[in-house]
Amino acid sequence: MSAQCYDEWSQMLLDNCGHFYGVCDSDNKFDGHFKVHHWYDLDVIDISCDVEKIKRTSRDVRRDDHEYIFLLKQVSGQTITTHNDKCCVLNPGDFFLLDSTLSSDLIYQGNKSEFLSVHMPRTEFLDWCQADIEIGEVCRANDLKGRVLDVAFPKEKEHFKTIDVGSDFLFDLARIAFLQEKKHTSVMRFSCSKNRHFATLQILNQNLTNPELSLEWLARAAKMSPRQLQRDFQSEGTSFSSVLTERRLSLFVFKLRQCLQLGRTPNIAYAAFDCGFGDISNFNRAFKKRYGCCPTEYLAQITKETPTQ
Repeated sequence: MSAQCYDEWSQMLLDNCGHFYGVCDSDNKFDGHFKVHHWYDLDVIDISCDVEKIKRTSRDVRRDDHEYIFLLKQVSGQTITTHNDKCCVLNPGDFFLLDSTLSSDLIYQGNKSEFLSVHMPRTEFLDWCQADIEIGEVCRANDLKGRVLDVAFPKEKEHFKTIDVGSDFLFDLARIAFLQEKKHTSVMRFSCSKNRHFATLQILNQNLTNPELSLEWLARAAKMSPRQLQRDFQSEGTSFSSVLTERRLSLFVFKLRQCLQLGRTPNIAYAAFDCGFGDISNFNRAFKKRYGCCPTEYLAQITKETPTQ
């Protein structure tokens, strides 16, 4: 997408986020984009800019009718925040909660920065949390709470189109990550089993290529017992091994098609190992059971139908 002019970007910021205003440098150069998505029944903004800062004063706060808690995820670059009497620096992968009822500055000093902003209705989210939330604090990308919150953000933004859970899932994750008390960061703290199961599936999806991935590994990552995790899969009418095999096979097929589209000849064994399969014999059996033919036959079929670049 080509860079949008500052006036268009600024108007979209006002229309979608309320009275936040970009402050440009003296030469008025601008490079950025503003994209609106709808995930988890919530508005999510993908925004980039190279302004000096985005500011929101106390007067600006009073001009808005709607109140939100903005969950920010830094994608690239850096953001310096001054909010709720605190100053923080956001690096890629970090998360931050911003309260629209408070003034704030998001400072970039003319450097290019991109972040995602999830718009959570303030009253609804705070009622859901029923506890004090750390507004103006950073949840670091490499911390356990940051990794837990990151399961709500697939690596490819297009994947959000298939999400079938609502805002309560994201509310749960944000509550777990930003509660003022620090212990027990676990998916067991979700408000319902559906959200808990979806969170564990997201962790599984992000680690499909890990050859160490197992029921026990996933249970440790989710901070729950293997027995409870097994029960969650059973309640969905499936099992950990079935889901893992199905998703690794889907990833394998995706890699084959991607390779063909680039005009390359796929190496079946290498692609299988790259998707987390540790035994080619087991892989071949699972593939034939799922697709009704062996991998080489399947590759021959899709080679005929796949256009190359």
